[in-house]
Amino acid sequence: MSSQAQELAPFGVTAPVEEGYADFSNVWSSDDAEFAVTSVPDLPPGLAETFGATTFAGFADIDAFFKAKTAASFIAWFNGAVANRGAFAGKAISGANVDAHFQTFWDSYARSSPVTLMEFVAYMSIFINERNGDLASKSELFGMKGHPGIAYLFDSFEITTSGGRTFRKASYNRAPNKLAGAAFCDAEYNETHGALALADRLRNSADQVWMGATYPQASFPVSGDPAIAGYVLQTDFFKFRGRGLIQTTWRNNYVDLVKFVQAYAGPNARLKGYGERWKDKPADSVATISTTQDWDDLFENTDNEVVCAAIRLHAKAGGYLPLAKTDAGLNGTASGSLVAMGTRIGGSPAYGAVFKSRARQICVALGE
Repeated sequence: MSSQAQELAPFGVTAPVEEGYADFSNVWSSDDAEFAVTSVPDLPPGLAETFGATTFAGFADIDAFFKAKTAASFIAWFNGAVANRGAFAGKAISGANVDAHFQTFWDSYARSSPVTLMEFVAYMSIFINERNGDLASKSELFGMKGHPGIAYLFDSFEITTSGGRTFRKASYNRAPNKLAGAAFCDAEYNETHGALALADRLRNSADQVWMGATYPQASFPVSGDPAIAGYVLQTDFFKFRGRGLIQTTWRNNYVDLVKFVQAYAGPNARLKGYGERWKDKPADSVATISTTQDWDDLFENTDNEVVCAAIRLHAKAGGYLPLAKTDAGLNGTASGSLVAMGTRIGGSPAYGAVFKSRARQICVALGE
């Protein structure tokens, strides 16, 4: 999504966990007890080893496997045998170019190392729930009633859902991001972004509102249009909002992606160009001088190279891959289990449990 768009946040006036979606950025919390995590049946014996031993080197392998096993492509098989049932109620794979996106993503993801059938099932369980299985990169939406436009990302606020639960959303203008007020007084930031819209009002500003968590709506525009608020849109709270298929968020995670770009030696010419521009610069400095537009471009126009790198970096930081190849390991709760993977990606044990039930449903439908 272009940063020029002002879109409504996907959760309306509730929290993602209550709607069954992942809290990728881990900004939602509640003072009351966590949703009850019901016991999810384990995967049938032997599937961990069988699904862990089957590997794919790209889309062609995936397609051949499912056509041999089910006489259909994965998307057609899932929509016919699994969609809109059980843990996938109301969920099917759809999208204008969903088949092409599926092929290009899995070709890119498996390029660096083969993916197991179990890892494939696990990630598709995430992507189908969050994105209807359309494997195209999107940027985090922003704006809701009371917190329009970019104020949604900057603000910390509470909501009470229709079920009576109170949730608190944290501000993105906090560590590990660099606060907007600090950026406005940063020489490197101003050298790079100091000619953009609103810079004349905010460059070297000491106004403490920009170190806080309540956007000054009465004094400054909330637009996501660079022509209106471009100087603000290069600060971390906006620039490092969620992108990709697991919504990479926060400065530290983008710094890791800077290092990936700097070291990239693959086939994508656009990505190589960024690496050339950013080489020999400290990764943290690149995070400051990079633009929102740079990151939109890197996530959307590099043949999924950055999208896949972000997924792999998240898994490495979270320690939830590789998935276990034993029944006890895969069905447990420790690193390598489905519950651990779902909890780390989705942000709560409740999500982890439902994620396990979705992966199980695909596995059982596919059989041994």
